[in-house]
Amino acid sequence: MRDWSFWSVSLGRFAGVQVRLHAFFLLFALAILFMASGDASAALLGPCALALAVLLVSVLLHELAHGIAAQRVGGHVDELVLGPFGGLSPMAVPAQPQLQLIVAVAGPLVNMALVFVSMMCLLIAGRDDDVPNLLSVIFKGDLTADPWGLTAVKLLFWINWVLLLANLLPAPPFDGGVVLRSILWPFVGYRQAVLLVARVAKITAAVLCVAAWFVPAPPPELQVPPLWLPIVMVALVLYFSAKAEVERLRERELSEEWLGFDFSQQFADDEEPPEPRRRDPGIIQRWLERRRATRLRRKQLEEEEEEWRADDILARLHTFGIKSLSAEDRAILQRVSQRYRNRLNH
Repeated sequence: MRDWSFWSVSLGRFAGVQVRLHAFFLLFALAILFMASGDASAALLGPCALALAVLLVSVLLHELAHGIAAQRVGGHVDELVLGPFGGLSPMAVPAQPQLQLIVAVAGPLVNMALVFVSMMCLLIAGRDDDVPNLLSVIFKGDLTADPWGLTAVKLLFWINWVLLLANLLPAPPFDGGVVLRSILWPFVGYRQAVLLVARVAKITAAVLCVAAWFVPAPPPELQVPPLWLPIVMVALVLYFSAKAEVERLRERELSEEWLGFDFSQQFADDEEPPEPRRRDPGIIQRWLERRRATRLRRKQLEEEEEEWRADDILARLHTFGIKSLSAEDRAILQRVSQRYRNRLNH
């Protein structure tokens, strides 16, 4: 499991949760400020710094909403690591589709609320003509023409609108992927839900690549990268995130099969082998040991999730009977029961 907090700095505690800022955000901010400094007058430096501050606050509120919702439904959050477009650290949420759905929609609801509040401010200020332009995923307007307060409100509207649209994509790593998986989970089971969401993510990535082909080039005076580039980057993130989801699912299934094989019978009659010579582990050996430790940690987390799910399955069994359980539910109960027996034997 990747430790995202390693390359991050602490921002303090908010709502009882430790919040850290990842180096990705800092690199992203430096890239934006570097491009803004290309203007001869450097007039965009101030507005771009303001936009980065608004982005940081928006991402923080989005992730805090996820964290608070996770704690309310019985999960826990060790820390929040903020990237330029969302949180990077996982949250421990009970393995129940309804609860994971609640946690997933909490973040976009905060973005929606911020869009509504900023739109009301623009309407009160008599700038209702700006609202249609701000509904575009490409910022339209002059950041240097308005007072700082009005510019901040416009940026708050546009940034949260883009974050909301991005998290509506029904594919990981966006919240829409978790929402779709949580909706499909009760009907087709967890495994099939993961595979279907991964397939939707790959289809969405292909559609975005086709759409990027038809995006018009920006005017030369704007001095910005081609608009198709961020669309293709999002498509690549969707595609490789979908592959990673499927790989994690397959690793979990393979580890269960491997751990379920009894090797003791293979060596029951063999003599005790001589003690091998001790050698310093090489680079490959150290890498294998780290990978083994990561897999064991992932297996431990998955077992904790299965035990959460087992409680829900037993409740349904008590209420609706054995016919209400799917094959996956019965397999989960069997695995959890076997682990309990093993613990009692030891």
